[in-house]
Amino acid sequence: MLEMRQFSLNENVAFTICRPHLFVVKVPKQGRQLGLEVKFDGEGSSLCVSGVQSDGAAEIVRSGIRANDRIVAVNGVTGSTRQLLMELGTSDVLTMTISRCP
Repeated sequence: MLEMRQFSLNENVAFTICRPHLFVVKVPKQGRQLGLEVKFDGEGSSLCVSGVQSDGAAEIVRSGIRANDRIVAVNGVTGSTRQLLMELGTSDVLTMTISRCP
């Protein structure tokens, strides 16, 4: 409720709402670790990339994935974060749908 009071005290409040940009990235792991650090909520439906390791497959193939991107599908699998994590670990070639806010 404190946040609402702060908003009501300000004369002008502006919000910008943008649709995320979706793109698909194919990453062959070729025996390497994927190299993405992710955060997630057990109830969510996407994985938030918090870091990209320089020696991981995602960086080596120059996938373009970066911090704050969201992984919303892996090899066509969507759903819970658990399903996404399982798919990331089971395939040597990953086709990921990435959501990026502009």
